[in-house]
Amino acid sequence: MLEYCTKKKMAFAIFLLFSISVIILVVESAWPTQHKIKEVKFPSNLVKLNKSCPSKKAKALTECERCSKDELRKLQPECQETGFKQKILCDNKDTFFQNCEITPYMDERNFWIFQAVSCTIFAVTYSLVRVRQKKLDGQLMDKINRQIASGI
Repeated sequence: MLEYCTKKKMAFAIFLLFSISVIILVVESAWPTQHKIKEVKFPSNLVKLNKSCPSKKAKALTECERCSKDELRKLQPECQETGFKQKILCDNKDTFFQNCEITPYMDERNFWIFQAVSCTIFAVTYSLVRVRQKKLDGQLMDKINRQIASGI
């Protein structure tokens, strides 16, 4: 199928897809975020998370990260409410996990990481296709030259 597309058509298709992506990003960023979300009711068998530092001075050792499926299945107290956890270090050297909210910054960072990986994969595969196409073109030219040289 791709063999029948000219470079202009392919460039136009890529430009069109890129433009649509940018338009969607602009519309979604301008979309109002003050919508009401229904309150989620958790099962009554959940354990309350009552850990905190006595001096109220704590340092986050890890970023807010998603709980594993196993932790969610086992109903770990730090994973029950939000599905995210963060390792905390108190002044008295106690460490524990606490639930945390994922921030819009983290969502945006994850989005741009995904975009960077996608662009990298695109660049690598495009390069491989171009190299293969040049190799095939060279083989075709060699075959044509051999046929001309043999007088066929």
